[in-house]
Amino acid sequence: LDSISNISRNSLETLNTTLKLTIYTVWRLSDTILAQKNESKNKENSSDRILSSTQESRTDKNNKRQTMSDNNAQSYWKSNIKLVIKLMCVWFFISFGCGILFVDALDTIRFGGFKLGFWIAQQGAILVFVALIYIYIYYMDKLDDRYKKDSLELSDEAAEEAN
Repeated sequence: LDSISNISRNSLETLNTTLKLTIYTVWRLSDTILAQKNESKNKENSSDRILSSTQESRTDKNNKRQTMSDNNAQSYWKSNIKLVIKLMCVWFFISFGCGILFVDALDTIRFGGFKLGFWIAQQGAILVFVALIYIYIYYMDKLDDRYKKDSLELSDEAAEEAN
């Protein structure tokens, strides 16, 4: 019984340390994003822009590549972060929830002859992580296509206005 309580304490200490590291990483990431946002605002305010603030799309004339407007880029970034947060929540639930916290409850269920909690901790979590990678790729492709389409439509509108 003491060994089980030691394992539970070790699991909780590991979970606590991981949560602290995750919170610290998210905090540092948000600080970095805010600093970049403030820096881009300062650049925007201090530099003279050739393009008006109402123009939504820019074309790089050297290689004819479409670039997103600032509003589209911010919206794209927010969508990307939302997707990453959702996938990280799934990752957290599978790795810590099913692999550590709810393992005793899951061990009452058998999967392929093994206790489900054990199976998730050893095999299932890896399969879910690989699935999360493919889910991220799929949704990012859709997001890229949506914003590429928006950028092309806005550039067509800007070209029509210029003519």
